[in-house]
Parts: sequence; C-alpha cells; structure tokens
Amino acid sequence: MHYEVVFDINTVGYRAWWFPTVMLVFAIVAVLVVRTVPPRPGVVMTPFLRVVPYLVSGMAVLFTIVSFVLTYRELARLRHVLASGHAQVVEGRVTHFTPMDDFGHKTESFRVRDHWFAYSDYIATGGFNTSSTHGGPIREGLQVRVTDIGGTIVRLEAAGLEHRGSWAHGIAIALRALGLLLVVSAGVALRSLMRRLARYRTGDPTLWWQGGWMEETNPNNYSPEGQALLDKSRLRILAFQVLAFIGIAIFITFTFFTHR
Repeated sequence: MHYEVVFDINTVGYRAWWFPTVMLVFAIVAVLVVRTVPPRPGVVMTPFLRVVPYLVSGMAVLFTIVSFVLTYRELARLRHVLASGHAQVVEGRVTHFTPMDDFGHKTESFRVRDHWFAYSDYIATGGFNTSSTHGGPIREGLQVRVTDIGGTIVRLEAAGLEHRGSWAHGIAIALRALGLLLVVSAGVALRSLMRRLARYRTGDPTLWWQGGWMEETNPNNYSPEGQALLDKSRLRILAFQVLAFIGIAIFITFTFFTHR
C-alpha cells in the first residue's frame, strides 16, 4: 500500500510560532496604547499608574521569550526521541473520528486500532495538530500510519488521500494576520486622534467616564477649536471604525468559519 507523508516533524519546522507571536503583538500594542492614549480627565497619574503599562508590556515580552523557549524545547525533544528510535508506530484505518467544532470547544480525536489520538489547532505543540475543520486530512475510514511519542503525532502518513490544495490553509492564516493588523492599526490610529481632541475637552470629567465613546464624540464637550477639529476628523473616525470592523470580520471568518 502506497502511503503519502502528510506530516513529518523533521521537515515542517517550528510550527508553534503563533503562540509567542501573540504575546509579542500584545506587548507592542500595550506600548503603542501607552504612547497614544491620554488619561481620562480628572484621573491623577501617579508614578505607579504611569509605570503599570510598562510593567504589563515587560511581562508580555517575558512571556514571549518563555513561551518560545518552552515550545522550541518541546520540538527539539520530540525530534531527538524520534531520531533515537523510541517512537511507536501504529497502522490501520481511522475509526471513532470526532472532528473539532468551528470554535475549538473540543479537540479533534480518532482511533487507530487500540490507540487514541487527540489534537487541536489552538494547542501549541510541535506535533501534528491540523484539524479537519481547518484543512486537516483525517477522515473516518482513512488508512493511516501514525508515528507518535506519548500521544503526540510526530509523523503521519495516509493512503488514498484526497488532495485539497495546501494553499487554501496558508491563505486563511495570512488573512487572519491581516484582520488582526487592521484592528490594531485602526485602534491605535483612532486613539491617537482622540488624544489630539483631548486637549480641547471641557465640562465635568466624570461625564466622560460615564458616557464613554458617546461623550468623546459629542461636540458639546469641546471648546470651539475642539468642535472644529472634531468636525474635520469625523470622516477619519468613521474610516478607522470601519477598518476595525472589517478586520474583526476577516479574523473571525477565517478563524472559525473556513473549511477545505
């Protein structure tokens, strides 16, 4: 029987990059927000309050480094065990296949003979974890040969595989990243604009806290100069809001509702 290699831990590279990347993006966004978003009117910025955002950013950077080290060490360990010949191999047809749902509320699982395997796209691992929901090859009745280490699939081979085009999954990942970029960019640009408007705020500072966004875009809360600037900026404010909405829609669509 002819098998095709679907996954091999020695050739796929470092696949858990997204986990430390999320932490790094969080750190960058935190720094940008600190530099662009003004404090609420009436809020006294004590030395402690000024340093808190930088502490949060520092913790995010630390988590980025730690998550990278841990996930890469796990990848290296799996490769070492595989090279030493201590992995087990099971061959047969996929049975009791349970796909992961769109929202990742459960792991995808299947059985080959008396061996159970479970994985999820949302769990950082060096092994195979591409669910059928997001383009994975596993289907009920598929003939496979699985090499695993402690339940982690380090090599997956399949016979009679339906070729669906690996480019689709790559495009989905790129579009998710684009969605996140739109949301972050629009959010930072919007807060930067509101910071400029903050110079012209008037009225009771407590109303700003209670009214939130509606108060920030209410011309009655600004001096005449602020009202003029707000009127000139409304189109840009709307554009930033639309871009953020489009980014959210793209990210949700290509994260939870795309199938191959």
